[in-house]
Amino acid sequence: MTSSPTDAGIQGFWTWFAATAPTLAADFGNDALLEELDTRVSAFGIIWDLQGGPDNTYVLILSPFGDEDLLPLTRRMVALAPTLPKWTFLPARPRQDAFDTVTIANEAGDERTIDTKPWRYALYKFPDDTFDLVLEQPNLADASEDDRYTAAFLTLDNLLGEEARIERIRSVEVVATLPPDAATSASPLAELPKHIAVLAPRPP
Repeated sequence: MTSSPTDAGIQGFWTWFAATAPTLAADFGNDALLEELDTRVSAFGIIWDLQGGPDNTYVLILSPFGDEDLLPLTRRMVALAPTLPKWTFLPARPRQDAFDTVTIANEAGDERTIDTKPWRYALYKFPDDTFDLVLEQPNLADASEDDRYTAAFLTLDNLLGEEARIERIRSVEVVATLPPDAATSASPLAELPKHIAVLAPRPP
C-alpha cells in the first residue's frame, strides 16, 4: 500500500483511467485492462468494483474494504475524479435493494449462497449515535468464524451501504443464537436501516 498517497499520485491514476475508460466501457471483460486497473487500485491499498447501469452508464467503486482508516482516502480519490460522460465514481460499496441472500467463497474458491432472511440482530446505542450490533446467524452454525464475519459484513454493506456501516456500526458480533438478554429485544435484519434512522436520525 502507498503510504499517504499524494494528490499527484491520485491524479496520475485518474489520468490513466480517463484515457482507458472508453475502451473499458466497451468491454468490461478486457482482461489486460482489468489486471492493470487492479494493479493501480491495489497500490493504494483499496479494492474496486465495476458495474454497468441502464442507458450505457458505468460505475467505478473504490472501496476501503471496510477499513475506516481508508475511507478518507477513497473519498479523496472520488473528490479528485475527472468528469467523464456516463461514468459515476463512488468511495464505498453502495447499499443494494436486494440483501436477502449473500454469496461468499472459501479459501478453495468454493462459493456458498446464504439466505439472510432468518437473521436477527440486537442493537446497542452509544451517545455519539453509533452502535454495537450482535447478529444472529442460525443457518451458519457450521461455518467458520471468518466465513460468518465475511457474510455479515457483506450483508450489512448491502443493507446500509459501506460508508454508513463504517460510520454507524462500531462493532459486530456474530452468533448462532442470541443470548437471552439480546433475544428479548431482537429484530429481523431487514428492519435495521429504519431502526438506526429512528434511534439516531441524521439530517437529509
